[in-house]
Amino acid sequence: METAVCNDLPCAIISRILLLAVDGSTTSKTCPRLISKAIRCEMDCDDCTIEMLLAKHGTDGEESLIRLAGKGKATTVKLLLGRKDRLPRADCRGGEALCQAAKGGHVEVAKLLLSWREHAPMANCQDGWALCCAARGGHAEMVKLLLTWREHAPRADCRGGSALCQAA
Repeated sequence: METAVCNDLPCAIISRILLLAVDGSTTSKTCPRLISKAIRCEMDCDDCTIEMLLAKHGTDGEESLIRLAGKGKATTVKLLLGRKDRLPRADCRGGEALCQAAKGGHVEVAKLLLSWREHAPMANCQDGWALCCAARGGHAEMVKLLLTWREHAPRADCRGGSALCQAA
């Protein structure tokens, strides 16, 4: 049986270390790196475990937000955005988290990002790239959400009609 490896550490070991971190049995200096590795490697870590670690130890945020949005992890995205230090911003990297959520058809995450109380990404961020990603993936509900969003909705013909071509 093959073992998934994350930067030379088997994911099972990282998962065990993360569980120890929840209990407070490991140093807080290593936790942000381990959380990032867990998210990057798409480990089968319990969402609740990652949520508790984010709340307790934090992480740099932007990369984690983008990856979690792309995976459709709405609860963890909300927890990450709700941190007291206000990092990361929902619109970080020009709205890349929204684009990743759109690409995966994760409507709940997109709604969360678009309606976030501070620094919400615009529905037409990156000149409508989120709409193009949703259309390319065949995510009709996401396309509808973006086109009908109450503020800064992308035009159906944005990016020279790319979204329309993707949908065809």
